[in-house]
Amino acid sequence: MLGWLVERLADVSPEDAVDLVGAACDTLRRLPRGKVMSLAQRWYRPLSRLAERATPRQWEELLAGSWEGPKEILRVLIRAGIRKRPEDPGAHLLAIADTSPWPDVIRETVRVGTLLHTERSHRRWLPPLDPADHTR
Repeated sequence: MLGWLVERLADVSPEDAVDLVGAACDTLRRLPRGKVMSLAQRWYRPLSRLAERATPRQWEELLAGSWEGPKEILRVLIRAGIRKRPEDPGAHLLAIADTSPWPDVIRETVRVGTLLHTERSHRRWLPPLDPADHTR
């Protein structure tokens, strides 16, 4: 339900959605890891929409609200930010990674997200096609 609300708020009031996610992260830190992982998977779309719609200041507030965790939500925000933000958030994230409880997780998520988001990256992950197998 909260993911649905975040997605709707991202369209009309991203600042309120940022505040809501920050407040939710405080509560999520107390949940078991399995439940947080499940929520992170279900919230990928709402958090992606919020990453896309937020201003640079709101984006930094969103990161600050989730910086202490849970790390599953932070990973989703990093991947969504790399995919959806018009500026390059990777450089900013790498610069502040040492202030996080999980600097290695942040660096690795930025590295993988950047690799997957490069132009024509989907072609690198598929095996090359043999023209002889695909003739009419």
